[in-house]
Amino acid sequence: MSISITKPTKTVEIVTDLAALRESLLTAQALDAANKDQQPRNKTAAEKHRRSIQAQKGKLKELVSKVDASTLNLTLRGLISSKWNMITVKNSHVDGERIIKDWPVMIAEALPDMLESAQWKTSGEQVDFNDADLKEFIESLSDTQVQDLMVNIQELNSPVVTVPKDLKALL
Repeated sequence: MSISITKPTKTVEIVTDLAALRESLLTAQALDAANKDQQPRNKTAAEKHRRSIQAQKGKLKELVSKVDASTLNLTLRGLISSKWNMITVKNSHVDGERIIKDWPVMIAEALPDMLESAQWKTSGEQVDFNDADLKEFIESLSDTQVQDLMVNIQELNSPVVTVPKDLKALL
């Protein structure tokens, strides 16, 4: 009899056009502010205000489409425990009472073995990374993207292994 453990998987979105993302957030904030503005009392000003809001909505829709087209979906699968532990130990050191981990290096080491697939969000086109491409991709990530990726990698490699008592209490 063969028993195997099914490791958790998760798809992580990485936006590659951060300028478009920033512009979409600014446009959304402007649209939100315009929607909160009091409606002008005269008919001409009210119509102008309505057209301005419609234009902002159109711009936001285009920007969101641009952001989605630049989004790469990475499907990751957790590593076996010993592999993850080796990566963690190898890239950690103690400084006084603190344990310091080199997250970017940990990502660079774990990601090649965790990556099940990579594809563009809107087109579904597969992206094949070789080792050099993946290393360059990781190095190009912003600090926030590295942090988000690391949280996901850590969660996948530190899964819950038994049913928590609180969960059973809900039954």
